[in-house]
Amino acid sequence: MTKHFYIFGLTLFAYSTCFSQASRYFMPDTLPEFHIYSLLTPDGFATGIKRKVEYIYKDNEYIVNEINGTYQNVMSTTLRHVKFSNHQVLVTYSKKKNSLGMTEVKRFNPPAILLEIPKGNETVGWVNKETGEKYTARYVIINEGGEGGLPKKYLATYRRDGNVIEAQYYKLGFGLWKTAMIKNGASTTLYRLGY
Repeated sequence: MTKHFYIFGLTLFAYSTCFSQASRYFMPDTLPEFHIYSLLTPDGFATGIKRKVEYIYKDNEYIVNEINGTYQNVMSTTLRHVKFSNHQVLVTYSKKKNSLGMTEVKRFNPPAILLEIPKGNETVGWVNKETGEKYTARYVIINEGGEGGLPKKYLATYRRDGNVIEAQYYKLGFGLWKTAMIKNGASTTLYRLGY
């Protein structure tokens, strides 16, 4: 009985260490897992462009593999090795490959911030050293089911590109939910899960 309790305690400790608040917004609670997103037109219709994100735990490492393209052709891939603190997602290695077969590999020592989790109602900001782009993040409440749905808390990150802001929304225990473009205050869904 004592031995079983000890083993359960070690398992629970490992689970709570690996599944920090940052990891639970960035990755699904169960691994391996994959999500498929569709690129939408401005009026919300699905196109043939897909984004598949694979979440893997292998050889004591967390790996996220993103594949962009159609069901027939791969246009680009990005593979990242990530680690977590309670409030940060850190990338240690990335490998990007485009449709021409050109590959770019980067190693980060110290690890680079990929995502930062706000504390409370604050807004946090950081520079992504992998891309050189500036990001901010804060919590938002979204009624994801539309009219009659229940409001839920999401983590939203923002990146400005000229007069357009790209927003990504993360759900606790699930990972990335959708990507949107915001221009002149109006939001258009760019990638959405399950289409």
